[in-house]
Amino acid sequence: MSEVFDAAFEDAILAQSLRDEAFLKKAAAVCQAHHFSTKERSWLWGVIHGNWTKYHERTSTKIVAARARHEFDEVDKRKPYIVLAKKVFKKKPKSPRAILDELERFVRHVSIQLAIEESAVLLEKGKVDDAEKAIQKSARSVTRQRKYTHIPWIEQFDERQEQRKHEKEHPEEFTTIPLGFPRIDRTLSGGLRKGELALIMGTTGRGKSIFLTNTVQASIARGYNAIYFAFEMPARQIAARQDSRWSGFRYNQFKGFDFKPSELRKLKRQLRKAERQFRNRLHIVSMPVRSATILDVRAAIEDVREEYGFEADMIAMDSGDHLRSLESYGGNFRLQQAEVYWAMKELAEEDGYAVVSSTHAGREWAKKVATAEASSEAYDKSRIADAVMSLNDPLEIGRKGRKTIIEDDDDDEDEGEEIGEPTVRDGMKLMELFLGKYRDGDSRFKVNVECDFARMMMREIVEEDDEEDEEDEAA
Repeated sequence: MSEVFDAAFEDAILAQSLRDEAFLKKAAAVCQAHHFSTKERSWLWGVIHGNWTKYHERTSTKIVAARARHEFDEVDKRKPYIVLAKKVFKKKPKSPRAILDELERFVRHVSIQLAIEESAVLLEKGKVDDAEKAIQKSARSVTRQRKYTHIPWIEQFDERQEQRKHEKEHPEEFTTIPLGFPRIDRTLSGGLRKGELALIMGTTGRGKSIFLTNTVQASIARGYNAIYFAFEMPARQIAARQDSRWSGFRYNQFKGFDFKPSELRKLKRQLRKAERQFRNRLHIVSMPVRSATILDVRAAIEDVREEYGFEADMIAMDSGDHLRSLESYGGNFRLQQAEVYWAMKELAEEDGYAVVSSTHAGREWAKKVATAEASSEAYDKSRIADAVMSLNDPLEIGRKGRKTIIEDDDDDEDEGEEIGEPTVRDGMKLMELFLGKYRDGDSRFKVNVECDFARMMMREIVEEDDEEDEEDEAA
């Protein structure tokens, strides 16, 4: 049976562990009991497994190169390890799940065989109790997989400090996905981490989908990969919104193909740059309303991975409210929604994604700031999510708001400006983005955002004081 597990088989295991976090999580439990055929493969697996165990991150080429330089001073000594790593990073295994299942069966086979042999030796020595324990231990390891994380607290304090120091000194090795709003991202220590679920909520027409459009654009502009799931609009409509946000042209121009020749020439020039920057960064998937479940989402992610070699970092859901639960719960909609959002959180944690979903706030929140408790079926959604934000219209909630400033070539003072109120550019709408909850830091503050719904644009208004603070921090 062991003849099947040659070098090519092991390379496939290593390659898929570098590509797929869900695969890596399972491989981490299986491969620890497998002895790799060469020291180079054993070393590479140690790097992959160690990085996953300590930081819950897939291993990048930078990490492999850094580890090789640290452990092997001489170029000739580290060369075979680097050569193997380059080969494995380029490899795309066929049927990787089947490969891992086969290895798991082999590990179970070896585990049982060794236990039987150990038990037989103990029986010959008359140690019946010890022989029975050997069999029981093997049975537990074969039939039961650990689904929990265990930390011996004070004993691993120094190790945790080293991990924190390394993470601070090497932020490029870790996934932090920006949402595109500076103060929110600073509060989130740079953005969302893999395993976290964030909600953007608001009443109808507040711009939740446009928020997701901008968040996805911010993530792919930083080099991350995203899948946008649309459950209430067709994929082509979402694509047109992304086209508008990226290019700066109005959404209706794309919708009706209403371009002047000069605009088409400009768009073509922009496209050449965008193709280099965004190639295979964003995939858009639409599904019929109230017909899809989290299983359909997982299947679509797998299809995109297999067909395009695409590994997502962020999953955007528009909107998770429209997913169907796997259980009926006697028609109890609140329990059904709770299951949906727990499943989304599990998707984030188990498969290693940052997940952002829009969700609806009831009509009673139209004229007041929607807090974390405002989402429909509030208790479960706000409890499950790591971060909850809302979009609010200051005019609707009775605030004075800001007047639009008409940009002019004159040097005259703008008459529409209110003293102490930051300005909104011509044609932009003022909205407030409220961070109602963040599980791991500050919350319950608002930032002003200017919105151009015609161009699907939404961005934070950075005040002069904030700009000065940022310059001081940089200095």
